[in-house]
Amino acid sequence: MENYLGKTLEGAAAIQKLWMDSASKMTGVLTQFSPVSPPIEEARKLRDGMLKMLGESCEEFLRTPQFMEAMKNTLNVALDLRNFQRNGMDAIHEHLQTPDKDDIDGVLLAIRHVERRLLDRLEDLDESITCLNKRLEAVEPAVNSKRESPVGKRQAVRRQKRTTVAKHSSKRTKK
Repeated sequence: MENYLGKTLEGAAAIQKLWMDSASKMTGVLTQFSPVSPPIEEARKLRDGMLKMLGESCEEFLRTPQFMEAMKNTLNVALDLRNFQRNGMDAIHEHLQTPDKDDIDGVLLAIRHVERRLLDRLEDLDESITCLNKRLEAVEPAVNSKRESPVGKRQAVRRQKRTTVAKHSSKRTKK
């Protein structure tokens, strides 16, 4: 415990020294004021010098081992808190038996799998139907030429009679 307190006090002393140095540098900028220059130009120089000193001291502060250690500890605590919250929510979901993200992802994966299987089956059926249609087209002319139905014969005879009657009637009208 004393070791931890000693480290903390050393870190605070280092940070205090850093800020005291930056404050002394900023006061050094204020002493560069000369009454000969116009006030606007002097104000710009003063502002630029203050910002430069502040930037340098902040840069130096951010690179100190104490600050880096404090940032590391803060990030570790934030990650631990996040894991604690996640585990707590998982326990609540399990206790209430409500679906969580993993359950929903599993259902969506199963639906995608079923969709894929259905699409594969539909493609197979489409190929089978196409193949059957090609076979039927190849067989149909041969069947029609070998065997003509009696109805088809009667229709052909009637058509022939009509054409011959029409020819004879057109000859009569011409005379």
